This record gives sequence, structure tokens and C-alpha cells, in this order.
Amino acid sequence: MQKRLLLLGAALVLTSFTSNGSAVFATTLERGNFSQWSENRVKKRQELRRERVRTNTQSNDSGFFGSLFRFQRRRWSGDRPSGSGSAAPAKPEFYNYQPVALVALKDERLTGEVSENSYSRWVFDTLRVGSKPRMRAEAGDRKAILAFYKQRKFEPVWVGEFGLNMRAKRLIDALSRAHEDGLMVSRYLPHTLTSFRDIPEELFDDPRTVAELEVGLTAKALKFARHASGGQVDPNKIGRSFDLAPPKVAPAKALEALAGTLHPEEYLDALHPTHPVYLKLKARLARERGVTGDDQPEPISSEGGTIRYGRQDPRVPLIRARLQTLGFLQEKAESNELGYALNSGDTEAAETPDPYLFDQALSDAVRAFQGSKRLSRDGIVGRRTISALNGQSNENLGEKIELNMERMRWLTRNLGQRHIFVNQAAYMAEMMDNGRKIHQMRVIVGKPKHPTPMFSDEMETVVFNPYWNVPRSIIGAEYMPRLWNDPGYLDRKGFEVIDRRGKKVSSYNVDWWSYSGKTLPYNVRQPPSRGNALGEIKFLFPNKHAVYMHDTPKRSLFNSAQRAYSHGCVRIQDPRKFAQIVLGWSANKVNGAVEAGQNRPVDLSRKIPVHMTYFTMWPDDSGKLTSRADFYKRDSALKRALSVTRVALR
Repeated sequence: MQKRLLLLGAALVLTSFTSNGSAVFATTLERGNFSQWSENRVKKRQELRRERVRTNTQSNDSGFFGSLFRFQRRRWSGDRPSGSGSAAPAKPEFYNYQPVALVALKDERLTGEVSENSYSRWVFDTLRVGSKPRMRAEAGDRKAILAFYKQRKFEPVWVGEFGLNMRAKRLIDALSRAHEDGLMVSRYLPHTLTSFRDIPEELFDDPRTVAELEVGLTAKALKFARHASGGQVDPNKIGRSFDLAPPKVAPAKALEALAGTLHPEEYLDALHPTHPVYLKLKARLARERGVTGDDQPEPISSEGGTIRYGRQDPRVPLIRARLQTLGFLQEKAESNELGYALNSGDTEAAETPDPYLFDQALSDAVRAFQGSKRLSRDGIVGRRTISALNGQSNENLGEKIELNMERMRWLTRNLGQRHIFVNQAAYMAEMMDNGRKIHQMRVIVGKPKHPTPMFSDEMETVVFNPYWNVPRSIIGAEYMPRLWNDPGYLDRKGFEVIDRRGKKVSSYNVDWWSYSGKTLPYNVRQPPSRGNALGEIKFLFPNKHAVYMHDTPKRSLFNSAQRAYSHGCVRIQDPRKFAQIVLGWSANKVNGAVEAGQNRPVDLSRKIPVHMTYFTMWPDDSGKLTSRADFYKRDSALKRALSVTRVALR
């Protein structure tokens, strides 16, 4: 008995003067089998600390003890010093983009057999000595070009005795149309040319210049092939929420294909995405270029009051034209008044509809536009809507379209015959099967501070009545401050605290003051329940971001136009319907699995590709391209990356 009291006294001393005293104390009590006494002691210790905080707050002590109390107050109040395990400063969402370094397109050690072609020796010399101004390329392209010409004994691909051959002319035509796909034409112009249109004949009087044109065309064609197939920038170097694998064509494969066809333009065109949305973006880009610059539309006046359905106003033609340009209104949309005239037999009214009448079709288009700009969808054109219409016309929509075409190039060309496509910027998810949309639903994505990443993976498992394993970031940011003052918070809320041995422990028995979210040696989870943060069902596609799709008890959030509320995972609007489609189950079978209330994982018979994307130009329900808010600022980041790259690699 005396030995036990001595051990207990030593434990109390260690508790007062060591940061890990609580662990020593708990171990001693366990050996003494005083579990109930331990729980009471922890409660008393928390009360004592709170009393010290209150006392010290009212005290004006100075000197050593005053400094000590101020330090303890910071620790007890949650303002934890960095040495005590506080969270590190958040990493920046976007990086300082660095383009790939370029190297001179030459190799002074180049050797190889040279054919008897009149230009082969000049091509060999150009690749060995270089050109002026010197040609540059990425290291991978340089290696492939040198090997390509060495294999063909330096015989030219694009030039002959009579100048550019037909293959070269077709290539030049394809490069000169790069702007049609949102690419900068000047980036694919060899330095020996001043333009693709005017190629002086005297250029072919100098064989060295001809050889430089030959190599230059090869280098530029290879660059175009790489950009068309996988994008102009590496998305993973833009920011930490980018995790993509652009399908860039291998340089050697591209060169072989270009040299092996008389129609290089067909090969290059086939490298672009063929997704229907990409084709819509391309068509819209061509249309947008027709209404910019000198053809910029006349601004709409805000004088004259509001305009609503059934009214006449001289500004209506401008509003109609603006909405047609922006894709919210068909150019030959029939109004209700026109339909009424046809039905009533008023052929004169039917033939000449009033151009100043604010009809139903125009009102519907205004509502759609207002929704895209986060305005009240009332169909009434007031000062705010007019300002948005004028502002929209002044925005560089062409640039925004180009940004989204670039994103399309990052995606694998084979999305999967059956796949799930989530557009975070539109807060929507689609289930596609053989090119046909079989399901569409609203989703909730991550907050701007916790953005949902961009990546592709495969769905493998559906879990009914899931546990929610609380992420350490949420424990540290949201739960720890409460637990420092209320250690029983998790027990009362129905959460389970699991130690490293997999055993449940009471939240009261954890000395939360000694840990941060990152250093906590426990896991916290929420059992299946109606209030579970993951709702009834979750859909797993294992990935390094720990992101998945799941239900939510907060169903009312789906009624919001802007749905960025999660910590990164994707919440879905109708999980039971989605489970039916994913698993191929009946509604009764899905309902039965949910109502059973038991945690039950079900593996898919066939994995389904999942694509987490971000497109700020995307078709709405009617198929028209609609501008979306860039709430993650990824448009701005991509724009900066492209700007840096174009300057460095032009």
C-alpha cells in the first residue's frame, strides 16, 4: 500500500511539470486499477485549468510568474505556440508556374550516315552546328528530332528540289489555322518565315536557309502535335489541386506519323479532342471572333426604366441581339405573340412580329442570363441586368473559351463508355453511357478554402450506411478548440474515439490539451445514423486526395445556386437513384439496404471511370454554352501559366 501511494505521488509531480505527464499519470492509474478515479481526476484538472484561465485573465502579475501565466493562458485558450503542434501555415493554392526549359536544337557530337539528297548534308550541318537565330526545343523534342533525322539519313521531309512539297504546304495550312482551336499561330511559325501566307521564293536560293526551314517545320509541327494532344501547359504545375495526366503524344510517334503521311493536316486535326463540348467551344470561339474588335456591339442604355414581359422598348433589339450572341437565345426563336397571331389568323402580324416587343422567349433568355450572373431570375431587365449585359459584352469571352478548350486537352480521349463526369464550376454531375446522358444531378463541391481537386479515377465500391472517419484537418480546426474546454463533446454527439489498438475510449479520458489535430494518437469517427455527415450512402473511387461522393443530411443546400460548401468531397443530390444506376439495382433493393441501417460495402461488378473537372464554359440543360463563375480562381491561374509559357516558348 505504501509503495502504491509513492507511485501515485510521483505521477502527480510529473503531471505538473512534464508535457506528457497525463500519459504517465494514466499509466500509473491503470496499474493501480483506479479507472473511475482517473475519470474524475481528469474532470477536476480541466476545471482547475479553466479556473486558472479566468484568474489569470483578471490578474496583472508581472515578472517571471506573470510571463509563465501568460504563456499558459495562450496554451489553454487555444492560441498554441508552434512548438506545441499548431497547424502549419496553409500552402498556397497556386504555384509560381515555371515553363519547361528549352535547349538548343543541335548536337555538336552528332554523327551518322548522310544520304546523297542535295539538302541532306545541309540538314546534318544544321542539326550539328545549329542555326542563327538558334532554334530551341524541349529536351524530349530535341532528342526525338535528332534521332528521327539520323534514322532517315538526314533526308528532308518538307522540302525538295522545287521548294516546299505538297506535304509541307498542307502542314503550313494546318499550322496557320491554329487559332481555330484556341492556339497562338505565331508559336508555330519557323524563324525562317515572317508569315505563313507570304513565303518568298528567294528563300530557296540559300540551301542553308532551306535546311533551317526544314528542321524548323519539323520542330514546330512536333510542338503543335504536343499542344493539340495534351495542352500547352502542365496542369499539375499550376496548383496543388491539379492532378491530371494529359494524353500528350510521344515525340517519336508523332514524327513517324507526320513523315509517313501525305496529309499531315489530317493527323494533326485528329489529335484535338473530339468531345462534343470541345466542338461546341470551337464553334463558339469562331462566332465570338466575329463580334469582337471593330464589330463590338453597341452598349445597351440604362436610361428609360425597367423592361419586362409584354412591354415595348427601343432597347429590345439590342438586348435580343446581345443574348443571341451570348448563346442564351436562338436567332429565330418564335415568341408567344407570334404563335398567337398564327392561331388567330392574323397573317400580317405573323409575318412582321414587333421587333420592340419584350416577348416570352426573350424573357426566358433574360432569366437564363441572370442565373449565369448570379442575379435574381425575374426576367426583368433593370439597371443591374443591363450592366451585366454590357459587362459581358466587354469581357474577353474568346479568352475564356480558349481556357476551357485547354482544359479539354488535359482529359483522356477515352473517358469510358460508361463514366461519371463532374463539372465543379457548374455544380453538376452527369452519368454517361455510350455518349448518352442517362442521369444528371446537382452536386455540392469544396469551399474555395478547401477546393475539390481535378483528377480522374475509377469508382469501385458503394457503401450503405457509412461511417464518417473525421479528417485530421477538421478535428484540428473545428473540434479541438471545443474539446480543450469540453472533453466530453464527442461522447455527447455520438462520435467514437478509437485508440491505436483499435479500442473505443471515452472522450472524457483523452487529455485533448496535449495534442493538436495532427499529433492526436486517436481516430474519430461518426457511426451510421440519420445525422451522419455522409448521409445514407457513399461512393468510393480510392485516390490520394481522399475525395469521394456521398449523401448529406443537409439536403436544403442543393437549392442554392452556388454550392461550394464541403471540405473537398462531392455531395450528391439523389444518392439512392445514383446507387440504382451505378449498381444496376432496383429501387426496392437500394431502399432495403439503406433501411437496414447496417454498414454494408458493395463492390461494383465493373469499375466506372470518374472525372472531376472544372469548366467555366459549359452547356446548360438546353445545350447552349453558358458562362460559369470562376469561384476557385482557376481561370486566372491558367491564364497566368499560359502567359508565362507563351513568352518563354514563342
